[in-house]
Amino acid sequence: MSWISRLLDTYNNCADEIGVGADNPDSVVLLPIGHTTNMAHVEICLSEDGDFIHGNSRVLVEKRDQLTIIPCSEDSANRTSGLCPHPLFDKLQYVAGDYCQYGGEVKKWDYKSYIANLENWCASSYAVPSVSSILTYLRKGNLISDLVSDGILQCDNQGKVIVKKPEGVSDVPLIFKAVVSGGTPMDAFIRFRVQVPGQSNDRIWLNKEVWNSFINYYTGTLVEKGICYVDGSYSYISGKSPAKIRNSGDKAKLISSNDQEGFTYRGRFTSADQAVTIGYVSSQKVHNVLKWLIARQGARIGEDQYYLAWGTNNEHVPSVCVDSDDLGILDYSLTVSSTQEEFAVTLKKALAGYCSNLSDNSKIMIIGLDSATKGCLSVVYYKEYSGSGFIDNIVFWHSTCRWIMHKTVQETDGKSFRHYRFIGAPRPEDIIKAAYGGSASDALIESAIKRLVPCIIDKAPIPKDFVSCLVRRASSPVSMEDWEYKKVLAIACAVIKKNLNDRFNKFSNGNIRNYKEKWKMALDKQSTDRSYLFGRLLAYAQNVESYSMFVSGDTPRQTNAERMMHQFALKPVRTWRIISDQLVYYFKKIGVGGLTAKFQNEIAGIIDQIGEAGFDDRKLDDEYLLGYSSQMIEFDEEKAKAKEQKENN
Repeated sequence: MSWISRLLDTYNNCADEIGVGADNPDSVVLLPIGHTTNMAHVEICLSEDGDFIHGNSRVLVEKRDQLTIIPCSEDSANRTSGLCPHPLFDKLQYVAGDYCQYGGEVKKWDYKSYIANLENWCASSYAVPSVSSILTYLRKGNLISDLVSDGILQCDNQGKVIVKKPEGVSDVPLIFKAVVSGGTPMDAFIRFRVQVPGQSNDRIWLNKEVWNSFINYYTGTLVEKGICYVDGSYSYISGKSPAKIRNSGDKAKLISSNDQEGFTYRGRFTSADQAVTIGYVSSQKVHNVLKWLIARQGARIGEDQYYLAWGTNNEHVPSVCVDSDDLGILDYSLTVSSTQEEFAVTLKKALAGYCSNLSDNSKIMIIGLDSATKGCLSVVYYKEYSGSGFIDNIVFWHSTCRWIMHKTVQETDGKSFRHYRFIGAPRPEDIIKAAYGGSASDALIESAIKRLVPCIIDKAPIPKDFVSCLVRRASSPVSMEDWEYKKVLAIACAVIKKNLNDRFNKFSNGNIRNYKEKWKMALDKQSTDRSYLFGRLLAYAQNVESYSMFVSGDTPRQTNAERMMHQFALKPVRTWRIISDQLVYYFKKIGVGGLTAKFQNEIAGIIDQIGEAGFDDRKLDDEYLLGYSSQMIEFDEEKAKAKEQKENN
């Protein structure tokens, strides 16, 4: 229950944030208790006396305008197919007294229950004038008639509301554009504006006076039943927990105990409340703040899985499911030759400014949520950290799992893309897709992320099967386009380097200051590792053939080194002899001169470093990809320097 207690603390600490930004469609709003959100389709304007103001009502077509904060009871918030009206804003079948007169089905009509509930609210000591104005109007029972007269709803020859979208008509009524997903105009959701003199806001769904009025009224009607296990109070116990946790259409619930016939709790208990009881107010606060946090800073993985890092005092907390670039604090002056210590120090300083309100006393929680079924949401991961401990773990991951990453982002125009590189760690989801392919299912990605998250925030070793899959895919460039292969190779090298260095350090301390980086991103020309040297050799073959195509003006294509890379990893010497024979032709295309001699001498030097004892057909270890990639990075830097020098001259 610790995660529930932490969420309750967060809501109480963020009380000043309740309702902030509610008038901005692009804001994420922390909801008051007893409220939820719904998509409204029609906005009706009333006078203080409860009269319909013709010409001021409108159809809400844009989704950003439709989102509406509505009061809800525990039953109405959890209604499915049964009739149960919301307290104030609702569909026509509840708020329209003339619903059946205009073609609505009698079995769907629940106007009387709605009016009775609204009368009870308005008769209480917590009533406010604007809600009473709405009641006065709706008692007249002519809502649909007024909407028809204003042209918002249209009737056929029999005087019934047209529910089928006209075919072959260019000017389709707006109501059909607002009510989508199989709905009809008779399913329209209604919200109200009330123009009361002296009232600061006529938009009732944004009026805090109305919010507080309903909260005080509704909680006063609840009967005390038991002990809330979250805050220890003796209060009304919630029997139906809210949904819409991950998004407005989410039906899955975190807490459920109503399946009495499904043997959910039988065998140990005779009733649900013998297991655990949660007060209504606590439940509302916990679920509302969780929705708010997920919408603001939750990381979505696949279709249903979310990971969330947050602080109880609304501290700025970096996500655990982003790459180093998405942290937004990278120092792009760092180069390939920058040491791990330099990278870690720079990153930690930047995070210190980014998360200036985090301290040793701060409590940072990380929770993972996933759907067990469509109706059930489960906690798949939960852990708490101190503020400094959390930052140290984030710095450790991004410092030890870094490489030159290739990234593609969509521009704001929604059409073009921007390609760039940065030095840092990849996204966890990108690691999984690189390991299993871009067509990996959401279920596979979600399952793999559960195993990868502890590597990021607990310094756990990366699973061996992830490393094996990355090595296998990074050894098969022929199956990928050039941009995809560069991304896969970079991610594979980052993970391989971290895995090797973790094994070298034996996971003994996890302190970045004591962590020895045996394998680096920069090219190590002094390395005598057999696999690393063979990787460098393959990079030379790749570079020579690519350069020969450039100087001769040939159409770029995959090189022999790329096509034979997988076989090279299995039988390096036999494959190298085939590649080497073909290099003779490419050296001729480059021409006799200093560059050809340079390449030939350096290739001979690498073969000498391998030596007779290592120059055999034993399978190469993962290190060969590090040698290959580091050497290719070195070539790229040499080309960039040569280009810059040429431009300067």
